[in-house]
Amino acid sequence: MARNLDFKLRFASLLPEFIHQFLISPGIEQDSITCLELEDLKDALQGCGEPELEGIMRLLDAEREKEAVVEPPEDMTNEEKKARLEKMSEKLDAELEAVDDVLYHAYTPAELKYIFEQIIDNAELIYSIYRRHADISPALAINFSFKNGIEAGFVIEFQRLPETPAPPEECFLLPILNNMVTDDITACAYFLSEPEEEEEAYAALTDVIGVLNLKENKSS
Repeated sequence: MARNLDFKLRFASLLPEFIHQFLISPGIEQDSITCLELEDLKDALQGCGEPELEGIMRLLDAEREKEAVVEPPEDMTNEEKKARLEKMSEKLDAELEAVDDVLYHAYTPAELKYIFEQIIDNAELIYSIYRRHADISPALAINFSFKNGIEAGFVIEFQRLPETPAPPEECFLLPILNNMVTDDITACAYFLSEPEEEEEAYAALTDVIGVLNLKENKSS
């Protein structure tokens, strides 16, 4: 059964600030933060041509410049053609290897705050584009490690009414008092960990949430 965390977010629109404050907390390993699902978002937005999304597209590299295809000279020998193909194949392998590298998906807390601000500010547009591209509603997981080495993920799901997000039973739910992002799009947020590390993850998560509550109390 899902466990509610001892922290209440007043509005779903505050999720970007929560993400930033959580990730810069002393209990989080700063060089462990990744978000692989942003590759899917990048693919969905690529070539959409919406001016409102230029900022997020630039950060996600959705409009990646394509190298011009250079036709081989007509007088190229078979050996030269073979060498050229081998070189192109090696370059492609290197590019694919780079995409598979976990560091390729690494983001700073500030970058993720900006990305999620853009997602929420343009929720109707991004939701529609993503839904057409993937045929599912957007769900983005920010993966990270606590200082004690325990790995976890912070998942943000978006859904259009009358459907609502359905968090898994084994999660740590972040309560959001008003989860409406737009008039008909809702958001939910929760943390996940490996089942065998659930208690250690919950303890580490509780420590970080406690620090955020202290900050919240001082600022109010």
